[in-house]
Amino acid sequence: MIRTPKECQKRRPTVRHYIADQEAHHAKSSYVDELKELLGKAGIPYEEKYLL
Repeated sequence: MIRTPKECQKRRPTVRHYIADQEAHHAKSSYVDELKELLGKAGIPYEEKYLL
C-alpha cells in the first residue's frame, strides 16, 4: 500500500512508539516465541530445528 506523505506524518507517533517499545516487548517474548506464534496463527507448518 502506498501512503501519501500526509498519511505517513500522521502515523509517525505510532511508529515511534512501536520502535521504542521493542526492547520491552522482546523482554517478554523472544524472537523465536513470537515467530512460532505468527506461524501458528497463519497456519504455516514449521520444524522447530530450523528456527533461529
